[in-house]
Amino acid sequence: MEEVLRILLFAVVGGTIGFLTNKVAVKMLFRPHEVKHIGPLKIQGVLPKRKGLIAASLGEVIESAFLKKDDLFDAMLDDTTIERFQAELKAVVKEALLKKMPRSLHSLFGEGMSHAVDRFIDDESEAMIQKLFASVKEEGLERLDMSAMMKQNIDALDMETFEALALKVVKKELRFIELIGLILGVIIGLVQYGILWIV
Repeated sequence: MEEVLRILLFAVVGGTIGFLTNKVAVKMLFRPHEVKHIGPLKIQGVLPKRKGLIAASLGEVIESAFLKKDDLFDAMLDDTTIERFQAELKAVVKEALLKKMPRSLHSLFGEGMSHAVDRFIDDESEAMIQKLFASVKEEGLERLDMSAMMKQNIDALDMETFEALALKVVKKELRFIELIGLILGVIIGLVQYGILWIV
């Protein structure tokens, strides 16, 4: 019985040390937010210390691997968008033309003028919209720096918000790391007991 208690003691102590070590390591990813001086040592959490670098790297990775500028822009120009722009363009152009046109032409052409405008826009508007989008895309993509925008937005976050966002993404994984520490600690405790028993 005494031997079983000793085995349990080694397992519990090893597991507790493993769990607490990993828990402290996980906490030190985020804490302390500000630099703390302990004698000659400067202590700060890994993520707060490297927040700027993380922000820049994250922006570059998202832009190069996940959310390319071309893809983002092309997603905006789908069939539904073109149809909506055509309808809006038709209404705006028709209204502008009919307002500018002398009343004498209205009475001369009547509804024929309205139908002619509709036909013109139906025939030409898709090409016009595509050309307009291509021009905006070329200009816009040159100026759009998603990596810099991402870095600016992350840099603007205070550390509490940054920590909360990071934990929201990886909370389960961090819990798993703590659990692994517990399991490894138990195993190490049992191995230590085995070594002592052999010796």
